[in-house]
Amino acid sequence: MATYVYRALQARGYDNDEIYFLSHKPDLDININANAVPNAIDAPVTLTELCNGTSQPRDITVEDVRKAFEWAKGKGKMEQPLVVIFVGHGWPNELILNPLGTETLTADTFKTLLDDYQNSTDNQVVVILEACHSGTFVQALSAPNRLIISSTNEKEAYFSDKGRTSFLKLYLDKLRHDKSFGKSLELVTNIITTYNRPLNQQRPQISENTVAKNLCLNGCGKGFLGKLILIPKEFTDNTAYLGQSIDLQVKVSGDVNSTKEVWVSVITPEAANQRNEQGYSFQPTPFIRLEPSDTSNVYSGSFNEFNTPGKYVVTYKAEDNKGFITESTPITLTVAGTGLTHTRFDTTTNILHIPAVTVGTDIYQADLRLSQFEPEIILDVDMNSLKLADDTISVGYANFISSNSEVYIPLLEVPNATGGIDTYSASLTLVPETSSMQFRLKPEDLKRLP
Repeated sequence: MATYVYRALQARGYDNDEIYFLSHKPDLDININANAVPNAIDAPVTLTELCNGTSQPRDITVEDVRKAFEWAKGKGKMEQPLVVIFVGHGWPNELILNPLGTETLTADTFKTLLDDYQNSTDNQVVVILEACHSGTFVQALSAPNRLIISSTNEKEAYFSDKGRTSFLKLYLDKLRHDKSFGKSLELVTNIITTYNRPLNQQRPQISENTVAKNLCLNGCGKGFLGKLILIPKEFTDNTAYLGQSIDLQVKVSGDVNSTKEVWVSVITPEAANQRNEQGYSFQPTPFIRLEPSDTSNVYSGSFNEFNTPGKYVVTYKAEDNKGFITESTPITLTVAGTGLTHTRFDTTTNILHIPAVTVGTDIYQADLRLSQFEPEIILDVDMNSLKLADDTISVGYANFISSNSEVYIPLLEVPNATGGIDTYSASLTLVPETSSMQFRLKPEDLKRLP
């Protein structure tokens, strides 16, 4: 996602010496050609320093961010706004700078850096944040001559297909095609509603700054850059069945000579529901490479991984030789199935039925009996029910995460008083040093799904 930002900036006329790129990885493949670009990464460790052995890769610190703003102040007065783009993870009012979360850029510190920069230069600033909970920064960072854009509100942001399905990717495409900061957000917000869960749960935010909203990335009027156009072959019926194979076909038009690769990404029910706290899926997004057929500029393939009942979101995508991706409007297929497909709590027996839980490379089925409700919920594992699952084709998975002894249940069904089903996500934590396996469920770890 960060390299896509870099290519978008270059496409809008920014030169290498006008971009300050902070990355923990000095040898990023910017151009997606298996070769690192020598001068792309500016800090904390450059590719030259890595190759010379003078420095080893390390995580970004707040001091590194501070030095980046000092570099920006050295550019002096500018005709266009300073653009600050963050791609990563976040908590409310904090941007995470290292994997452990021990180094964060807080909203207060970020605002101080922005205030200092603008007091020194009197330049406008545009901040674009792609991270969970990034909406909590919009009001905190707002100031005159400053525009704040976030990928979501106070909730999670979501990423699929290695980040190629995300707010940031869609937003950069609109900016690259000469849309203003404000118009791009409006268009992408509408596009997101055409997706299924979970991306359509995001609510991008923008601060109030009428002047800055009408600005474009590095100035407006740069013309419309060439792109590919995808025309998918329509499905005769937007329903499918477990184990079925469907044909995929798309016609590519526009600047077809620049076509590098064409594929389909499929967001399965597992990939949609099984997410960590930073929006990434526990399950990979199926990737189906399409091959050119005898017909001019028509690409074909097939998909046969309908393993779980639910909604499957099919999106055709094509990458050009500059690394930019065009995508079709997502198509939703509904797959029907029978039997117990998700974790369900039986209110008559007080048993939590888990049809499939991944433990390392194995998959088990298990029943957990409610043994205590107050002051906290405790569930005992029925050891007689615990066995390897033979057939999980029609089952939605739960996941045992060994690093924190937690069972993450992305979709838990609970019958309600009206005869319907309420759905939740839940995290069960193993109770240590118990003679039988017990799991604790805290109220804050049970979240109602929309």
